[in-house]
Amino acid sequence: MSAGDRLRKSWGTRIRSVPVEAASDFGKAGLVLGSGTVLAPLEVDASGRPTLAIDGNEQRLLALLAIAYRRAIAPGVIAHIRRASEKYACGETALALIHPARRGLAPAR
Repeated sequence: MSAGDRLRKSWGTRIRSVPVEAASDFGKAGLVLGSGTVLAPLEVDASGRPTLAIDGNEQRLLALLAIAYRRAIAPGVIAHIRRASEKYACGETALALIHPARRGLAPAR
């Protein structure tokens, strides 16, 4: 079996066992998209609240979003994700998810 065949078989198994989310969502690991790709991991801030680890990970985050959305993602989306993180830290998950959507990050196809 070739490496490509093994990869396709492995992906087929994974896609049947893990839901593939078309929109980003907050999970135990952080901001997640697809079949568990962590866009920004969760960490705990000085107040003990969950927050996204964005600082120093901006380029990685933009690259993952560009792959998911099949287009370049403007760096300004980082500010929206930071605001989403702030809302999430306050327990406002629904409002947190609005910020990336307002920046044009509707569910990926």
